Amino acid sequence: LAEKNLQLNAFVRAGDGAFINFDEQAGGGLGGGALPPLNAEHLRQFKAVILGDLPGSAFSPADATEIQQFVEKGGGLLLLGARTAYGAEGLAANEPIRQLLPVRSEPGAAMREGRFSVDFTPAGRNLPVFTGLAEEIRLPPLLSIWGPVQTGDFATTYLSATDGSPVLVGRRYGQGRVAMVLSESLWRWQMGSNSDETGKGFYGRFVTQLLHWLSPSQEDGGNEELLQVLLAAPEVDLREQIVIGAVGGKATAAGGLTCRLQAPSGKNYALPMLP
Repeated sequence: LAEKNLQLNAFVRAGDGAFINFDEQAGGGLGGGALPPLNAEHLRQFKAVILGDLPGSAFSPADATEIQQFVEKGGGLLLLGARTAYGAEGLAANEPIRQLLPVRSEPGAAMREGRFSVDFTPAGRNLPVFTGLAEEIRLPPLLSIWGPVQTGDFATTYLSATDGSPVLVGRRYGQGRVAMVLSESLWRWQMGSNSDETGKGFYGRFVTQLLHWLSPSQEDGGNEELLQVLLAAPEVDLREQIVIGAVGGKATAAGGLTCRLQAPSGKNYALPMLP
């Protein structure tokens, strides 16, 4: 509500299965009703989608595919889950959404409770959207962290606990971005923090700046002809294996793509890339 450049349209499921809707654009207030259709036409109205603590079965294969394509074409996705979303029957159990996840839960992963000191990683400090926040003397502690998890090849950890456990992990997917918060107590950051000149406390600044990073700019509009090449690491040593990926909105042949590399010596290599 403090961020005038963002408008929230939220759906919360009540105990009886019905949905309560809050639509800031429609003047606020609560209303009943079902979820809106998850199709390209409706999702085109939004820049970012936030999913809470939902099981993988909350979305049909068709709806999950629409969310996947929404991100692939430039949309943002923020995952604020907990035991349900990150557990065995969680979002990873839904194949189209699983492909979006920046981390995978290891066997036996659980929500650990305690008092965890957290800080921005070097990658988080270098992300322009977090520059001001990274200058805070000390980030508030968290009371829960989900783990252990395996970070994906093309994902980056921006916030972690002192023991190295990831707290905020992000990745590019096609022309869009995905961010995953691995804690259910981040909301406590809104308690006891001083407001800045915009009227937002530390939690408000963190969330709104995260959403701005996820949201595509006008010039990023979904160009389905683009193909993006991804490297798992910016630098590699001699004879070290490197993972190369490619994502894009345009469908490719079932046989995949061919990646052509030219070495400094001038020698050319053709590497098959499988779907």
